[in-house]
Amino acid sequence: MSFSRRTFLGGAGLGALAPFVPSLASLARAAGAPPRRLLLFFTPNGQPNDKNALWWGATGTETSFNFGKTLAPLQSSAKDLILAEGIAMKSYELQGTPNDHNPVLGHVLTANDVIDPADGSKPGSSSTWFASSISIDQMIANRIGSTTKYPSMVLGVKSGGANGRLSYRGPKDPVPPQNDPVKLFDSVFAGVTGDAGSADKIRLQHKSVIDAVAGELQTLDRRLPSDDRMKLQAHLERLRALETRLAVSAPVAGCKPTAPVTDTALASFVMQGRQMMDLVQLIFACNLTRVINLQWSSAANGMSFPWAQGARTTIDGKEVGGYHDLAHRPATDAVMEAVSGIGAWFAGEFKGMLDRLRDTKEENGSLLQNTTVLWYNEHGSPRSGHPRGNMPYVIAGQGGGYWRTGRWVKFSGASHADLYVNLAHAMGLPDVNTFGNRMVSKGPLAGLSV
Repeated sequence: MSFSRRTFLGGAGLGALAPFVPSLASLARAAGAPPRRLLLFFTPNGQPNDKNALWWGATGTETSFNFGKTLAPLQSSAKDLILAEGIAMKSYELQGTPNDHNPVLGHVLTANDVIDPADGSKPGSSSTWFASSISIDQMIANRIGSTTKYPSMVLGVKSGGANGRLSYRGPKDPVPPQNDPVKLFDSVFAGVTGDAGSADKIRLQHKSVIDAVAGELQTLDRRLPSDDRMKLQAHLERLRALETRLAVSAPVAGCKPTAPVTDTALASFVMQGRQMMDLVQLIFACNLTRVINLQWSSAANGMSFPWAQGARTTIDGKEVGGYHDLAHRPATDAVMEAVSGIGAWFAGEFKGMLDRLRDTKEENGSLLQNTTVLWYNEHGSPRSGHPRGNMPYVIAGQGGGYWRTGRWVKFSGASHADLYVNLAHAMGLPDVNTFGNRMVSKGPLAGLSV
């Protein structure tokens, strides 16, 4: 199998290495500021904000604050964050949508009405609700996506089905998440070898896609100054490390895998989530897309989180159930401690994503400095009633200089539709004045940008 320099440099080669090797940047794209990226980071079931200062939120002042228990893992990253309180899902409130996970999902990223189910089932339990318009990630991708190989990506960690419909191309047209990190890796980096099957063939032959273009890399390496050679090697080491983590050996004849036990399946959730975050970092660094929606599981998540909620078999005399069941129990201290522990675990994974972006350097700083990251949920709180008057939004990254981070910003009844206008502005679309339902969208929220 042969690999031309044209194929390599046109795929994950020269253009991909430009963020790491400044002397190649002028060959890969026009000179100027690094591109801005958008990462939406979904976790399910809301956050335990019943006892705000203790569990969710913060104490202190706008610029000097301490996070509550759920957000405590983010304390060391506070300078790169905005904790935004008091933002409501106004489109949901206006339409009067049934108060359940699936019916509300269409509002989450579209800030617009949802379409009633057509099957005649009870609205609150129906799984046939859809959004009536485009989601914010896809709107932004439509405007800027022509500059990258992929306009946008929707990635999942055991996410999908009716309760995984968050990103929409248009009315009743959800974008299903890609949940397999190995398939994603092989598909995204197939350009290195020229066809979609080559990455898999090489992997099954126990070879690396990097090894497949070793000759081209050696030629390129000799043309670079010493500093850039070091940056090139650092980038290739990250790529090889990711290949190793995603490696799948060729099956042995007669292989009959045994179904995994529950604990193994749960560990797989953690592993796949971290692999997906590795891929987000690499995809952004290689400038393959500038818009990603990463969905950790789906709404109404019922899985157990024994590593996060403590080594308990019972809480308040009742067997510990899944996250969704636990969240709906009476808000005793023991229940809140367990629910908050799950939220804190997700906060730790969110921090891990930020660390990956912060550690990836660009011409004028890091990926995190040029990225907008929004951590979002479908509920304000997982408690009964599913309140959405105070949605738990955390904004991270400087977005190429747009966001004024290191702050705890309090609103009163602001609309999440207007927060999405801010996202559009952060991505270089200042002409976007409203988003979603115009009855609840008046313009960007004040006090968030520089």
